[in-house]
Amino acid sequence: MTLTIIKNDIKAFAKKKHGYMTGYIAMQEDFNKRLAAGMIGEQRAKQELEKYKAEGNTYARTTYNQIIDNIDRVHEQELAKLKEKELSVTADDVAELNLLASMEMTKDELVTYYEKFKHKPLAIKKLNEIAKQQPELFVNMQDYTAEQALTNLIDFFKQQLAFFEGRLQINGDKILAVTMDMVVSAEVTALDARLGEYLDL
Repeated sequence: MTLTIIKNDIKAFAKKKHGYMTGYIAMQEDFNKRLAAGMIGEQRAKQELEKYKAEGNTYARTTYNQIIDNIDRVHEQELAKLKEKELSVTADDVAELNLLASMEMTKDELVTYYEKFKHKPLAIKKLNEIAKQQPELFVNMQDYTAEQALTNLIDFFKQQLAFFEGRLQINGDKILAVTMDMVVSAEVTALDARLGEYLDL
């Protein structure tokens, strides 16, 4: 299981749940035509619609829970990988950090050093001390750790999944279905972008 698989699972979940929304609407329209023509009874039409809705809701609950479990599992795996990537601080790094501690820096310069040392926890700790000495730079130090970037991505995945679970309602609302089609397309693109940003770190 990887972050890319999780992202693809969330995208597939959103598309399939939206498919249930539109499928329900299509069934409803078909049953209304068949009711008008006397080809089906009202009770049977209601039962079929309820059965389809229950199937969609069961899929949504089950899949949502599976994806949440997978997200948590992948989060732990990725944290372990980050720990393996951690590098030790060299003598040159120490000299550079000591020099930086004695200098005034701009926010952009400080951010550049956070990026440079992001896989060296001891260097990040020293940069945090330097940043605390210059609070006017308003640098959120947590934004520049690989662990925080991973946590932000995991939180985004969970938010998107919860959004799709909560907003994609199987209820026959045509306007909601059209609106959610556009929203799902945009949010699926956002999933790709956020994962791409993380993987480029």
